[in-house]
Amino acid sequence: MENQIVLFGAGNNCRGVIKFFGRDRIRVIIDNDMGRWGTEVEGIRVISLEEFLAQKTGLPVLITVASIYSSQSIGEQLKAAGVQYYFSPLLQYGFYKNAADLVERLELEKTEPVFYGNNPFSELIIEELVNRKIKYKILDCLEDDYPLLNREEEKECLISEKEFSSNQTLVITDAKAHDIERFSGKIIHILEEYRLRFSERHRELAQFKDIHRGKRCFLIGNGPSLSFEDLNTLKENHEITFGVNRIYLSFDKTDWRPDYYVLVDSIVLQQDFETVQKLDLPVLFISDNYTEESIKGSKNVFYFSKRENRYDSESFSLDFSQYVYGGSTVIYDAMQIAVYMGFEEIILLGVDMTRVKPGERIPHFYAGNLKGDEKLVKGDVGVVLKVFEIAEKVTKQRGVRILNATRGGNVEAFERVDFDSLFEK
Repeated sequence: MENQIVLFGAGNNCRGVIKFFGRDRIRVIIDNDMGRWGTEVEGIRVISLEEFLAQKTGLPVLITVASIYSSQSIGEQLKAAGVQYYFSPLLQYGFYKNAADLVERLELEKTEPVFYGNNPFSELIIEELVNRKIKYKILDCLEDDYPLLNREEEKECLISEKEFSSNQTLVITDAKAHDIERFSGKIIHILEEYRLRFSERHRELAQFKDIHRGKRCFLIGNGPSLSFEDLNTLKENHEITFGVNRIYLSFDKTDWRPDYYVLVDSIVLQQDFETVQKLDLPVLFISDNYTEESIKGSKNVFYFSKRENRYDSESFSLDFSQYVYGGSTVIYDAMQIAVYMGFEEIILLGVDMTRVKPGERIPHFYAGNLKGDEKLVKGDVGVVLKVFEIAEKVTKQRGVRILNATRGGNVEAFERVDFDSLFEK
């Protein structure tokens, strides 16, 4: 493998990829957000695509953007520029520490793994296998999405699809490698395998199945349209509510508290985990993308798994105890949790989905309580609106109503309802 590779996307998943490869292997990070240019992630400089092209390094680019929707767009951008590129799996903050950890957890020494195409991830894993004298093969894929890195010593390891047998193990390292139904035998997707085999703590989530069957709940976003009076109204009417991310910044101005608190933003967890741990809330749901030891062990904290959204009718989970699909907003996670709990009416409030320009701060209703600039993982509103359409279709088929009581905003996938009218006697 080349000593260095280039990453595209300076967001949250980028940090997990850097941790997996090690900083010395990453040359530079490309990002389309001009507000990031000139900054650093883990000590690695962020530049524009134009600056990278001017360097004429010829290095391959690994797309680390978590959203499949956005990563495909970046792929087209790189293809037009004549740059070889690959798609990274979702590795936010340490699913696997490094290639050695992955090889040991997946017990690759017990089989002769066959890698589906070749990319920087498989190259790093293969490097570890070679050091351990473990044999391997590389499937000679024909798809343009999986070009081989031209290493002479690996050509003798290539096998065709016809040579692949059902008693061999196919290893998927590329996030876009979904069309694998034509292969029989054991298939390991490095991300999915981790979740299936090393997430036993999720079994306790089954206790939430249908515990609120037939009831209604409110999913509270933190958009600027929300008011403290709205929260007080919910408390006065004894409504079941979900709060998300930094909703606790409102607690000094209202006696309302959410029944369920959902946290998936890694920046919030990393920076505010002491605050989160001290919250006196009945139940905290936290995405298992994160491994903060200070949060683990609390009796009211429950971890759940996430999968990347494929933007089809299957990309809305009906079994929260297994996983939920990401959708560039924590509200999408909360929707899937609420459906699993049996709610038949789910009402959105404060879910504005405000569009902002690069470099602008996302507005929130608790802005007056912030000290300095707020840091969050920035979602993609276009992706959010797309997954909301999926949610509307799937839930409607199951007889679940999702209503939008947000005042204004950009969400039109769900039927609008006036918030105040929900409490008329």
